[in-house]
Amino acid sequence: MLAPVVVALDGSPLSEQAIPRAVAMARRTGARLDLVHVVSPPYDPAGPHNVSPSDTQLDRELLNAARA
Repeated sequence: MLAPVVVALDGSPLSEQAIPRAVAMARRTGARLDLVHVVSPPYDPAGPHNVSPSDTQLDRELLNAARA
């Protein structure tokens, strides 16, 4: 079984340019194509030490931002 072709997209024009190439590669090889939307965490003016990766409130905010 082939590994999937994974493309991380951040909404920038440069990341969008990767899609046609990834589609072509997946078609040639018969691999699955996974598109992943990447969202940057919100800026914390107090510093990154105050933002816990396991913070459920932060998870909800990131999920809402990704849906928007």
